[in-house]
Amino acid sequence: IKKLILVSNDPSPRKVGDIMILPWKHFLEQLWAGEIIR
Repeated sequence: IKKLILVSNDPSPRKVGDIMILPWKHFLEQLWAGEIIR
């Protein structure tokens, strides 16, 4: 596993240990921009 990402309703992105917690809108923007899966 290269990245651990938790998609949530939190208002802002943050990192807890090795887990990146992303708001769902931010996640979708990064996914569509090709930044999550290459």
